Amino acid sequence: SGTAHGPNVLFGDVVDGLPPEAAVTVLRPSGLPGGSLDVDGAFVALKLRRAAGGPYQLSGPASCRVDVPAQVVPGSVVRAFGHDYLAQQLSGSAGSSLDDLGQSPDLKLYAGTLRFETVPLSNWQLRGNIVLRVRVLQDGPDGREREGASVPLSFMIHRRESRLVATKTIRKGDALGPENLALIDGDATFDERGFASFDEVAGKAA
Repeated sequence: SGTAHGPNVLFGDVVDGLPPEAAVTVLRPSGLPGGSLDVDGAFVALKLRRAAGGPYQLSGPASCRVDVPAQVVPGSVVRAFGHDYLAQQLSGSAGSSLDDLGQSPDLKLYAGTLRFETVPLSNWQLRGNIVLRVRVLQDGPDGREREGASVPLSFMIHRRESRLVATKTIRKGDALGPENLALIDGDATFDERGFASFDEVAGKAA
């Protein structure tokens, strides 16, 4: 019997006594995490003819069962990672709050160490509806990381900021200032382009 620790069955998973360069060679796909598969000895012997450092003489049973261990990663763990990442990005922004939108399903992945990372988003504002993608990375048998899953997470970022609002009708050509504007503090989640101070409208007209 053997054990596969990723998306591929390696020679070293089913054959003992091979040198490292041959042991890490891919024999065949392993299938889904948590499953098992039968590997025929004749198939292995045929593949071994092309393995590094060969030729090799195969001895042993005609076939073997290979198990593919799995681990379950709770969706709440992935979502907590995304939440903490955004909370850190907002740590210097006064008047910000963060809400989770929806739930994340549990992930069934190959057994092994895990690492999370966020996918950088270009031209995004930390306000309103945010979709943050988290990649779940696993160590491969060759020492390089591979992506086990990519999970989109939805959040709502509320922003409470100062904004200038009109206090009376403003006509074309009217100068902008305290006579027709007031500065209030309120929900500016979807108002990223509003004026935040009287200095920003100094000398401007409608």
